[in-house]
Formats: sequence, C-alpha cells, structure tokens
Amino acid sequence: IRDCLLSRGLGDVYKTQVRDSGPGFAEPILKRAFEPYVTTKVRGTGLGLPMVKKIAEEHSARVDIANRIIDGQVRGAQVSLSFKVAP
Repeated sequence: IRDCLLSRGLGDVYKTQVRDSGPGFAEPILKRAFEPYVTTKVRGTGLGLPMVKKIAEEHSARVDIANRIIDGQVRGAQVSLSFKVAP
C-alpha cells in the first residue's frame, strides 16, 4: 500500500482510497474484476472483490477500482470506497 486517503465529497458522502505503486491491473482483469472467479493468483478464488462489492452495495456504498495513470503511464492501482455517513 502506497497510501490511504479519506476525503469528504459533496454533502454527506465520504470516499476512502487505497493506492499502491505496483504494476496496476491488466485491462482484461480491470474490466471483469467484480465477476466471481476472476483472479490472477494461482491459488486465488476470485471471490474477494465480488464479496466486497456485494457488501458495499448492501450498505448503500460504492466500490471502484482503477489504474493510477501518471504522465500517461500506469503507476499503480487504486481501490475506492464511497459511502454516506449515517445522520
């Protein structure tokens, strides 16, 4: 993990971002990362991100993944969780 940020968006929406400086996500994986059984690991199940997405949605949150692009090159990956704070 390179860094973790918590920021406040519009209104009562908060966003947490976890970023790294690794090779990023391959494009085919990026497009299908939330589908069950999609994995790049030899012993992976491909169930982690689909479970995270399901739990987030059940709590009215949103999870996104992306490559970090700096100067036109992939410089790592980013996972974001956006959620509303309960009153």
